[in-house]
Amino acid sequence: MNQVLCIVLIVILFALVYQDFKHRAISWVFLVLFAGGLLAKGFLETSGSKIGSFFLINGAILVVQFTVLIVYFRMKGYRFNDFWKGVMGAGDFLFLLCTCLAFAPFNFMLFLLSGLLFTLLGYGVMKLVKAGQDRPIPFAGFLAGFLILFLFAGNVLGKWNGYDNELVFKLFRP
Repeated sequence: MNQVLCIVLIVILFALVYQDFKHRAISWVFLVLFAGGLLAKGFLETSGSKIGSFFLINGAILVVQFTVLIVYFRMKGYRFNDFWKGVMGAGDFLFLLCTCLAFAPFNFMLFLLSGLLFTLLGYGVMKLVKAGQDRPIPFAGFLAGFLILFLFAGNVLGKWNGYDNELVFKLFRP
């Protein structure tokens, strides 16, 4: 069942990648399906109370991060609405909010940091290939693509579980 659910999630993520790269927007329908798939995966792999606490902690991390970003851009002269139109799309935030359901807190922070690096490198390559075009960064699309790699590697290797911080702890222990 878990394998089928991962395939369904990967298909949904491919749809999100396509939408964001093509239209620079993502459909709320796919976000709802994505969140539902992550909830189902979470209930198969851990308890409901853990998923709830992980979601609250990860959501708090996002709120702090976005508060700092909004304050920074406000100091640069952007209005609140300008932030959501010119800097970050609401779909990007909602996608990140959905991914709060996929990880334990340390795994979530690892995903955020490595996903931001992946996005930066991917957008740099995109700018080299399509020089002269100045379109918004498909942030949710890059992160969805990166999450596809996470899900695929987790299933192929069979060693990684997003709800277990042990692998992250092993990376940083001497």
